Order: sequence, then C-alpha cells, then structure tokens
Amino acid sequence: MPEFLQKIIDKTWLFLLVVGLVIFLIGASGGIQSQTVSIAVSEIWWRVGVSLVGLFLFLVGLFQIFQESRLTQKTKEIRTFPVRGVALIGSRSVYHHARNLVIECKGDESILASSFGRYSDEEGETRNKEWREYIETLAQKIGEAKKKGFPMEYRVMTAFKPDERGLPPPDKMRGIQTRASAFKANDCLDRFFLRSIDISWAIDVLITGDKMIIGFPTVGRNRELMLGIAIHNREFVEKARLWYSEFVWNYPGYLEWPKQKLEEITA
Repeated sequence: MPEFLQKIIDKTWLFLLVVGLVIFLIGASGGIQSQTVSIAVSEIWWRVGVSLVGLFLFLVGLFQIFQESRLTQKTKEIRTFPVRGVALIGSRSVYHHARNLVIECKGDESILASSFGRYSDEEGETRNKEWREYIETLAQKIGEAKKKGFPMEYRVMTAFKPDERGLPPPDKMRGIQTRASAFKANDCLDRFFLRSIDISWAIDVLITGDKMIIGFPTVGRNRELMLGIAIHNREFVEKARLWYSEFVWNYPGYLEWPKQKLEEITA
C-alpha cells in the first residue's frame, strides 16, 4: 500500500474527509470518468443519495478534527497544570504542617492517610514525638467536630502481615494503640477507621480538606518522614482523594479492623 494512503487511513478524520469529499463530488457531478475508473450515476435520486452520504462522511471527519483539537488543548492544560507546593524538610516540619492542616479543617472532612512503613524496632512511629502530637491534635479535632454534630472522620491504611492471631507486628501494634487510645480519650473511636494490606510503599500521604502532604522516609529501615511536599491545589487534591478512595482504601485483599478489636487493644 502506498505510504500516503496508509497515512490517510491511520488518521481517521483525514480518511473520512477525503472519502466523503470524493463521494460527494461523484454524486454532485453524476459520476467520474478517467482512464482507469468509470463511474456513472445517472438517476437524480441516486445522485442526491450519494451526495448526502459523502456530505455525512465529510461532516463526521470535521467533527473528529474538532474533537482531536479539544483533546490536544486539554492535554496542554494538563501538562501545564499549576500546582502550588511547600517543601517540608525534617520530621518536625512535616508533622507541624500536618497538625496545621488538621487544625484548619472545618469539621466535615474525611481525613485520609496511609502508614505503609515497617520499622526495625518495637517502638515504630510512636517514638516520634511530633507524630504523637499530630495524632493527639487529630483526635481532639475530630472529638470536637463530633460534639458539634459534624461528620469529620479519620481513615488510615497501614501495611503489615497479621500473625496467626490476626495481630500486627509489635512496631505496628504500638502505632495502632496510640491512635486508638487518642481517639477513645476524645470519645470519637467510632470516627477512626483502620484497614491494613500486606504491602509496603515508599511514600505516605495525608489528605485533609483541599490540601495534602506526600511524605518520604530518607533513611533505610527508618520510616520517619524526614521529607515532604505539601500541596495546596484544590483540583489536584480532589483527584488525589479519588485515587485514595478507589485504589488505596479499597486495595484488593485489605483487612478491616472492627471497632470491637480497637476497643480491646485500648482496654
């Protein structure tokens, strides 16, 4: 097949434009005559019908051009999508910013977070003073929202493989106990939702209202978040929230922690 014909066929809109125009001209002129091709359309109704078919294909081709033009423009907009970010350096900076995001919440948010780290000691994330202060602030905020009748809640996805009793390893258990105890102390344990999966990712996220933090551990076998990016772009965070809800929170094979078990580990 000649190269120029292949290019026409590959571009659907160009193919429709060329074929539609040819068919329209055949119908309008009553046929086509050449040394190799002879087509005659003598009946007026056939000529009208052929012309309309050609016109229809031509218009479909124009519509395809319009759609591709819109898609190209949309792609350019996505590529130049402005996202405002704040660099967070050091564990204190990361969790201080996290506390501020929680404090700024109005009370109707669903706080989404992950805790995918696996630690080399039993203390785990509970050894991090800034992290504990963030959890206490979060529990207090949700407790206050509950008293006012607001639906604020906290969802966290953790990463561990449960033992034969269905319990996490010690480093993860202490982190879960710290969360559950803080929420119980603020009478909002029913607003704490916990799931776990048997994988470990290299980043963690915290999504509040229209802001979020992406956190990075920087030292091997030390999962403290020493580096982070705070993103304050509503549209970006909305898409990140959708990603969390559809991909992270409903990750295949997740384990749901019932409220009864959370009560037991805080007893």
